[in-house]
Amino acid sequence: MASFEETEKTAAVCEQCGSIFAARLWPDGTVRPIGTGERCPCGSERFRLVE
Repeated sequence: MASFEETEKTAAVCEQCGSIFAARLWPDGTVRPIGTGERCPCGSERFRLVE
């Protein structure tokens, strides 16, 4: 797994409920919210970058 220093800070939206979060973009393309673990409070684990 890549190190934290290799991530990019960005914004992401939950694909299930539409909530927007500060997030980290990992080199493999994974998007994870900051401060909520790997899940949205709605339970979803699917996020996409805010355009």
